[in-house]
Amino acid sequence: MSTCDDVRRFALALPGVEEVGHWGVPAFRTKRRIFITLRPLEQKAMFHLTEEHQEILFEARPEAFEPLHWGKVTRAFLNLGKIPVRELEALVREAADNAAPPARAARKPAKRT
Repeated sequence: MSTCDDVRRFALALPGVEEVGHWGVPAFRTKRRIFITLRPLEQKAMFHLTEEHQEILFEARPEAFEPLHWGKVTRAFLNLGKIPVRELEALVREAADNAAPPARAARKPAKRT
């Protein structure tokens, strides 16, 4: 099963990801946004996953994935002790991809006047 150290190892192995402090807890961010925050004492983490994937996880495995409501936004709160390490690695990549800046090719070129 997974730990906060596993999250840190996988997140920091990704290009453009850095660890920062966020309201007194460790967090991982791209240039665009934070995509994971850790709660080391509880061995839990908040992940920025797609709404569709979160809903599937909440329903299929409520012991490992809980909804964390923050205003109108819902994020996945993971009980790391219930998640296999290989699955965690894929979830870290997914969360980072959701927070990555859009690729240059996908951006619209600036209008010339």
